[in-house]
Amino acid sequence: MDEILNSKRLVTSYWHRDQSKKLLDFALKNDSANALIYATLESRIALERYVFEISILTKSKESINEIVKIASKKNGVFELLKKTTTDYKKHINFCNIIFEIHKLPYKIDTPNLKIFKRLITKLSKYCHPQYIPEESVDSVNREWFIKGVALVNETTEILNTLIFNGGIDINSMVEDIKEIYYKYINGDITEKTVRFRLDIMGPIINIRKSRNSLKYIDR
Repeated sequence: MDEILNSKRLVTSYWHRDQSKKLLDFALKNDSANALIYATLESRIALERYVFEISILTKSKESINEIVKIASKKNGVFELLKKTTTDYKKHINFCNIIFEIHKLPYKIDTPNLKIFKRLITKLSKYCHPQYIPEESVDSVNREWFIKGVALVNETTEILNTLIFNGGIDINSMVEDIKEIYYKYINGDITEKTVRFRLDIMGPIINIRKSRNSLKYIDR
């Protein structure tokens, strides 16, 4: 427990994920409902933070106040993602295509937001007051505790499978790339066309990278 209490608190989704796992291990070893509740809280934050991190890849630093204002509302991180990109799946795919073409050591796995939302809703029930003890912390059959453990495990397992170590800020793209990006997002061109055009433009991108035309944002 000293390791959990005394470790420096970070704000990345991976840190929250790892913290929830540590708390869950303590909860299981000590049959602690308190630790389980804290584990569910960290799990919920980990999911929300993951969506937030994907969102900020598409925004410039100048809009940070607006970003935080939106994200702070109920279900705000999902609303933020809608505002920052028309189609987050295509945005992520576009970034990955550029990484692949230029053999860059970055990748973004696409999360299933429906699963994220379901888990956040269920985890939230553990973070709110337990109004009927007999149905939660004092349940005879320990159903409440067992379900909580399963939720934290499912969350950490999902986040363990997702790779996310960089991205491209839309606002930093050169106009040639930005034009291809928006045509792809709007459905005017296919992924095959995107790959063909970006592959042809590869040497141009490499030359312009020296002027920081593309920004790779590390987590």
